[in-house]
Amino acid sequence: MTEFDEILSKALEAARFYHPRLNAETYAFPKPANSSGTGALATPSIREMYCRTALLWLDRLSKSGKFDTGAIAIAQLRSRIFRAERIFIPREIILAMAVYRCVEISVAGDDVWLGKLWDGPVPI
Repeated sequence: MTEFDEILSKALEAARFYHPRLNAETYAFPKPANSSGTGALATPSIREMYCRTALLWLDRLSKSGKFDTGAIAIAQLRSRIFRAERIFIPREIILAMAVYRCVEISVAGDDVWLGKLWDGPVPI
């Protein structure tokens, strides 16, 4: 188990603890492949590349003030990363890296929002 595998599993566990609506089936960290099968997420180097790319984008959004002005859905972030980097990062890796970077998360509907949702009164 690599450093990033440990970070991923602990961060997803923490996210599900604080947000019970994140079920283990939707946001499940894929297990490393055994000798009988391989998959895209089976290699530690690919998982590490996904993690590093997600961290880079989360840091970029944080430094630009995006999280101070509003939230971004994981689906939107995945789409941005795909358009710029041509890498389709799994949702659970983005969520885990957001938890690891202490980005505020909010579960709404079928997606998870990253960052501050709004300042001021609750909209009606």
